[in-house]
Order: sequence, then structure tokens, then C-alpha cells
Amino acid sequence: MKKKYYIIQFLLDFFLITSIVLESVRIFSPRKLLNAQYSESVSFSFAPRNEENDSWTTQIPALSSLKPGRSILHGQIFKGTVENNIARNLDEWSVQINIAKSCYLNCSWNGTTEIHTFRAGKELIQKPIDLRTYDPALMTVDIFPNSTGLLLIPLEPGDYIIYHPNTSTPIENFLPAKLYNYAPSVSFGLIFYALDSFDFSDILLTYRHQYGFLDDPYFYVLAIIITALSILTFTINRIHVIRTNNHNDKIKTQKTVDEIMQIFTRFIDAKDAYTGGHSERVARYSKLLAIELGKKPDECQTIYYCGLLHDCGKIAIPDDILHKPEKLSEEEYKTIQSHTIRGYLLLSDLSSIPEACDAARYHHESYDGTGYPYKLKGKDIPEYARIICMADSFDTMNSDRSYREALPKEVILEEVRKCSGVQFDPEIVEAFFRLVEKGLVGFKNKGNSDSSI
Repeated sequence: MKKKYYIIQFLLDFFLITSIVLESVRIFSPRKLLNAQYSESVSFSFAPRNEENDSWTTQIPALSSLKPGRSILHGQIFKGTVENNIARNLDEWSVQINIAKSCYLNCSWNGTTEIHTFRAGKELIQKPIDLRTYDPALMTVDIFPNSTGLLLIPLEPGDYIIYHPNTSTPIENFLPAKLYNYAPSVSFGLIFYALDSFDFSDILLTYRHQYGFLDDPYFYVLAIIITALSILTFTINRIHVIRTNNHNDKIKTQKTVDEIMQIFTRFIDAKDAYTGGHSERVARYSKLLAIELGKKPDECQTIYYCGLLHDCGKIAIPDDILHKPEKLSEEEYKTIQSHTIRGYLLLSDLSSIPEACDAARYHHESYDGTGYPYKLKGKDIPEYARIICMADSFDTMNSDRSYREALPKEVILEEVRKCSGVQFDPEIVEAFFRLVEKGLVGFKNKGNSDSSI
């Protein structure tokens, strides 16, 4: 009966993680910019609508105070159309219209309008608002006062507006994939006023196409991730069973869990030949530090698992960045740093070891607040993350890398002393030096084979 339960639980976890990964691909797929009127994947147009009564003139007496002898404004309806030309869904689109000639914005429909104006060296920003039902008290940009009651928002060269489709109406925000010769499209409109005829040419469409797994070159990598995370989820559920069984069953099951966890960490470490065994070593160093700090046995075992999983986010880092021998660009370095957040997202549903999420997310925070991703400081950093930070940094210095050999013992110890209170928690540094004095930590550079934990 228990075996049947585990099989069902494993399948449920597998489908849950598959859904999470698929949604992650959708969320993190890049948005594309199109400032031409047409591309192979998307057609876009924005021009005056030429139907009956789509242009007119209106007298605004108040204008004569600004423009002597000029009180007539020309009104015009402009129509925008977005057309999806490929067999992939399109969503999260918006249109930025850059103003090149003085005019007035009056209205828009099928969405909201974000307005950016620049006056006296200061930028005024109006958050997206429905101009058909606007509240004057909520307006943060200037409105031209006039006795006609007509909404006139002055726009000058250098200003710009961003049209956002109505997210509460899927048909506006979402364009399904092209089917045979039918290309789905959506339209929107804006009304402008100006003293003379006018048009817009500097327009930027931003959009995102949703790519399916079969189209994506990383399909097989994602398949491995799904399988690995399913195994991990199954393992965490087994940990819960361990805590409720008798002592003999616990020892037997513990061995199984450890083996499965180690297999999973090999998925992580296999991403980089130079860091093979890194997760296992960090787990052992972390556990020894926890013991030296007087933690309970269950806490020490938990931090061991946290050490195994701390770098799981690297599964999602492209190999060409992870293995790049040259200096990383700023954007590539940010991608590497994102493994902390990615790891947190991968582990966030694993309630059996909630500490693993914090270990993955915060193990690159520094004690003085200069780390990443959140620049936490001192005791604000979870203790498990502070311990793993020490173990992780030591193993990095004590291991051969693609660009250098393992550092000498004296160099490592000096670096640890120097970083006490800067990168590392001083209490954990003291525990580390006690381990060194006891001979429980080996140093590769000196050929010391004693590296047991």
C-alpha cells in the first residue's frame, strides 16, 4: 500500500513540477521590440483612421491666451492594429508613441495609457489610466484648463505615452497563434488634438511570443530538470516518512535519501567539470560547522541537505555562460548571480525542508551587506545561509578552477581572517578555525588527504 502511495505521489509531483517549469519558460521568455511597421512574426500599424467623422475641428477659446489668433484645434482618431503572423501565442504587448510635435491627448479605448512628460527638467509620470473614466484628482501630469470640459493633456516634443491593452479582457492582451491563413489581430484607438495636421512615426511595439518546448533548443535540458526535480520532491517526501518511522527504519531510509540526494547533486555539479563534487563537499563542511556551533542532530542533517541543494539554481544557467573561460560581461555576471533566485524558485514548494529555499537564495549575501541578491546584513541573513556561505567560499578557494589551481593553505586562512565580519559571520569563522585546529579540514594544495567531515 505504501509503495502504491509513493508511486502516485511521485507522478503528482512530476506533473506539478512540469507545470511550474512550463510556466517559468513562459514568464522568463524574453520580450521583443519592434519599431518597424512589419516583421515576419508581427504586423503593426498606427495611423489616422479614415472613416466618416474621424476628424473634426473644435474651438477652444482659452487657447488664444497661449496662441494669439489661434483657438481652433483639429481632432483626429488614430487606429493601431497588432497582427500575429506565426504559430505561437503572443501576449504582454504594449505600444510606446514618442511625441515629435506639440499636440494634446484626449482619449484612448480598449486599454489604459501611461504618460511621460518633461517640464523644467523634471519628468512627470502618469501611471496607466483609463482616460474615458479618469479622476482629475488622480492625474499627475498637466491638464490644459478650458471651459468646454474637453480633456486636453499637453504633449511636447520629447514626451511619450505608452498604451497598454486591457489585461482584464484576454482578447485584448492575448493574441492566439496563427492558424493556416488566419492571422489573429487586435485594434485600439487614441484621440489627439493639434493646431495643425499631424502624424506619428516614432513608435515602438513591445511584445512576447510564447515558445513551446518542442520549438526550444533547451527542451532536453528542461526535461532533465523536470526529472531531477521530481526525484528531489520524491526524496523530500521520503524525509518526512523518515521522521515518523522507528530507529532502524530511519537508518535504512536515511541511506536511501542520502544516495538519491547525492545523485541529484550530480545533476548540478555535472554542469561544470571544474566544480565536480562541490555540492557534496559544501554539504559536509556545512554539517561539520553546524556540529561545531552546537546545533542539534536534526538541524545538522537539515543543513547538510541545504548544502547539497544550495547551487541547484545553476541548472538553469546556460552552459556557454557557466563555462566561459574569459571574463564575463556585466549581463552575463548578472545571469550567473540569478542562480540564487532561480534556486529559491525551484525549491519554494518543498515544504519538508523550508530552510533549503533560504540557503539557495541567501548563500551569497555578505555579513557587511555587500552581497547579493538583497544585500542583507549581519543577523538578517538566515543562519543556515551564513554557514553555507563559509563552507561554499572555503571549497571554492580549496579547489582547482578553470583559471587557477587550489590556493595554498596559508593564503586561504589569511583570506578567511580578512573576511571575518566582512563576508563571513565572525562566530562561524571562529568555528571554522577550531575545525582546522582539530585537523577535520584538509587543504588540497599541500597534498593533505585528510578531508573527512
